[in-house]
Amino acid sequence: ADVANVIGTKVKAYAQDSVLDSGDDITVEATDTSTIDATVAALTVAAGVGAFAGAVAVGTSSARNLIGWGLDGNGTAAEVLAYLENVSADATGDLVVKADADSEIDAEVVAAAAAIAAGAVSVGATGAGATAQNRIRTHVKAYIDGDSPFGLDNVTPVGVHGIRASSADVYAKDDSDITALTGAVALSGAIGALGTVTISIGLSKATNEISNEVYGYIKNADGNP
Repeated sequence: ADVANVIGTKVKAYAQDSVLDSGDDITVEATDTSTIDATVAALTVAAGVGAFAGAVAVGTSSARNLIGWGLDGNGTAAEVLAYLENVSADATGDLVVKADADSEIDAEVVAAAAAIAAGAVSVGATGAGATAQNRIRTHVKAYIDGDSPFGLDNVTPVGVHGIRASSADVYAKDDSDITALTGAVALSGAIGALGTVTISIGLSKATNEISNEVYGYIKNADGNP
């Protein structure tokens, strides 16, 4: 059994080239709660009976769970952006610009194989393999860049300038996590009066990666056009 799950999300909350005026709070918030919950299981059973009996069973399962990655190993990172760009803001209350990423991958991948052979000479062999690849890549940004809105020519400042509020809170947060369980079970049995051979091999592997970038900042906000 093979499974591939891909999420490539982009979440934005922003104001651009605008004048914001509030008698209360001004809040700009982007939140992403992308979740992959994958359970993959494979079971293979084989049996053989005869004077010369043989039974072979092979079971494999794999899962690729990707947030902000493509199946080819490239693709564009997921984004969670909250920002004010070339915006003047006047709030009686608080000014909050917040980007919050809470991506989660929960993967369970299991493979099992069982074989039994019965005869005068019997051979039983099994192999089981389970693999999981879990990757998260998200750019999380919260920022204020510029406090002077521009006109239609994108050059001439218009309106009021500056950021005014009882408090300003600009922050980016990342709570992404990966939980992975992989298991492989191989069982073989042989019954024979003259001779028996049993072979069992089980392998499991999990690769987990979180490569997020998190930024929170204010620049070009000095109250001047």
